[in-house]
Amino acid sequence: MESITASDNLTSIGGDAFLNVPWYDHQNDGVFYLGSVVCGYHGEMPEVTTLKLKDTTRGVAGCAFSDQHNLVEIIFPDCIENVGDEAFKNCAGLTKVVIPHQLENMGCEAFAYCTNLRRIDFYTTPSSCYNFIGCRGIKAVYAYMEMPTEIWDMFGNDDDPEYSQDHVFNNATLYVPSAYRAAYENTDGWKRFVNIQNIPNNICFSDENVKAICVAIWDTNEDLELSEEEATAVTSLGSAFSNNDEISSFKELEFFTGLTSLDEYAFHYCTQLREITIPQNVKTIGAGAFGSCHSLVSLELPEGITSVGNESFTPCGDKCLKEC
Repeated sequence: MESITASDNLTSIGGDAFLNVPWYDHQNDGVFYLGSVVCGYHGEMPEVTTLKLKDTTRGVAGCAFSDQHNLVEIIFPDCIENVGDEAFKNCAGLTKVVIPHQLENMGCEAFAYCTNLRRIDFYTTPSSCYNFIGCRGIKAVYAYMEMPTEIWDMFGNDDDPEYSQDHVFNNATLYVPSAYRAAYENTDGWKRFVNIQNIPNNICFSDENVKAICVAIWDTNEDLELSEEEATAVTSLGSAFSNNDEISSFKELEFFTGLTSLDEYAFHYCTQLREITIPQNVKTIGAGAFGSCHSLVSLELPEGITSVGNESFTPCGDKCLKEC
């Protein structure tokens, strides 16, 4: 079979449906579709790949991306309805999965043995069938549904001690809307989580490079986000951002209200840094803190600042020097 076509009414394709069919071999390298179903990735996937599926994608074929270790992120469109059996099985690079509102049919072992998966966000409760069995690294599960429905064998197989769901229920934190926490605590499956918490106020960073640094150092609950509470607990930035020529915006520093000083050379040689908001509780700025921040053109010092160290803004953007 050299050619296959389908309408967008096609939403589900089983695993290996076209195995050894010439049509597959004729696909261009990269992601390929049949109708509205993404069928897989032809050729060798580059390292550290993020896949954003087309906005019209309604299904993911069974086994479509299984064993794709270079896949680190999959972004589903809101209209996705089906994810086939073993679609992302053994994708060791995945760290976070978001289940959109309309994704109700999730095949058996869809994300099984994704060993580095740390966080799952649920906006709906899909069908359960060992979907995340073997994902022993899960640390955070966010459930945004107002009224939870029962889940049974989503996280493993309770008949097999090695892959029991208890590993997830005992070691991951379930975050839920505060108004519906009681509902989760009384719904089968969800109520097995030992630790159920209200969804925290996570910071929305405008600069992904800044977020990556903050999460790597101060994400204490391992949910791949930084909450306002986690930011408040930080008392020193140290040299976390020093000599970083990739960060450009850090207005979210204002949430780090536990800071009373900026360390020496805290942002020294951050040559692309254009904007930053210093927390109101900061009273001292160390020597060279913003030295050689050539792109920084405007900075407002808090009223409580009492001390600025040597060469804190030298050389800095001309406008920054005038306004400081």
